Amino acid sequence: MDITLPPLWVWISVLCALSIGGLVGAGWWLRQQQRGLAAAVTKALQRQIQHGNKIEEALRLLQREQHKSMADIAALAAAHNKLRQDVQHIARHIGQQEREMAQESATSPSRMLH
Repeated sequence: MDITLPPLWVWISVLCALSIGGLVGAGWWLRQQQRGLAAAVTKALQRQIQHGNKIEEALRLLQREQHKSMADIAALAAAHNKLRQDVQHIARHIGQQEREMAQESATSPSRMLH
């Protein structure tokens, strides 16, 4: 039984065809990986942008609340100062009345209230 091998050019042709097929398959696989990676990166970036937008909106709300709180504190401080002035005025008025009553009682000790 004599086995004859195909000529060398057949082997080289088969080897070239398999190599080209492997390169085409590897190129296709790399393109699929690139598309998948690009989609994943795009999705992650979109999530980051959405998260950034939410943080930006939250900061705007906090700033509005802070400005409102500062205005409330300023109004309370003004009311506090006004009340302090009113209390001081009343205290001076009471002190003046006490002095006047003390002077009246010192000048007329026999005076009686009916």
